[in-house]
Amino acid sequence: CMQKSKILVVDDSKTYLAFATAALEDAGYTVIQSQDIWISRQIRTECPDLILMDVSLGPSKGTCAVSAVKKWNFSTGIKIFLHSAESAETLSELARDCGADGFIRKDGSAQQLARKVSSALVENKRLGF
Repeated sequence: CMQKSKILVVDDSKTYLAFATAALEDAGYTVIQSQDIWISRQIRTECPDLILMDVSLGPSKGTCAVSAVKKWNFSTGIKIFLHSAESAETLSELARDCGADGFIRKDGSAQQLARKVSSALVENKRLGF
C-alpha cells in the first residue's frame, strides 16, 4: 500500500492549523503542526514531503525560515510552499526571493487546499496556486 504523504503546516493561528489539519487529514494526508519557525527537529524526525509555511509568524517571517531550511542538507527533497492570503503577485515574489518551491494561497476552502497540496506534491517545477 502507498504510504501517506506527510505535510508540515507552520502557522501561528491555532484556528488555521485546526482547519488545515482537518482538510488535509480528510484528504488522506498525515499532518504535523508547528506554531513557530523552529522546525528543524520536526523535519529531521518526521521527514515531511511538503511544508506549508505561513508568511508572517508573529514577529518572525516564514520567508526567513524557508531560506534557512533550504540550506540544511537534511531538508533535501522536501518541497516548501509559502502559504498566505496575500496576493498571488506578492507570494510569487516572496517565494522567488526566499527560494520556496512555490506558494499556495489561503482561500478558506478545505477542498481547494487539499487539491492544491496534491498538485504541489506531484509537480516538479516552481508554481503557485
